[in-house]
Order: sequence, then C-alpha cells, then structure tokens
Amino acid sequence: MQLDIRGVRPALLSESTAADLDELRRFRHLFRHAYSADLDPRKVRRLAAGTGPLRRAFARDFDRFLARLRPEQGQIR
Repeated sequence: MQLDIRGVRPALLSESTAADLDELRRFRHLFRHAYSADLDPRKVRRLAAGTGPLRRAFARDFDRFLARLRPEQGQIR
C-alpha cells in the first residue's frame, strides 16, 4: 500500500507509517509463533507507546488517500 500506481490508485501509507506498522506486524508474528520465547518488557512498552502516534499517522495517511480519490479533484494523480 506504499506504491503510488498512476492511473489506478495513490499510495495509502507513507514510508514511515508502513515501517512502523511493519515493526508491529513482526512483533505480532513472533508473539503468535514463539510460544516459549520470553518477551522483552522494554520492547513491549516501546511498541505499546508508539501505537498512539502510529494511529494518528495512519489517520493522516488515510485522509490524504481519500482526498486524492474524491471525484471533485479529478483523476487520480
């Protein structure tokens, strides 16, 4: 969803939002598949603290995406 595909759709996610989401995805994968692994409490706290700013960044990216799709703005750029 980072790619701006001309004539099809604009990018949804900025590079930084995608990177932050990817870090959460990797953690989720580890958590779901490493049943006996000990979690690093500092990393869990850091990831949890980043969810608020990430949510706001995603909302900004999504608003930008929708603005580019609105018919009154013409074709997708």
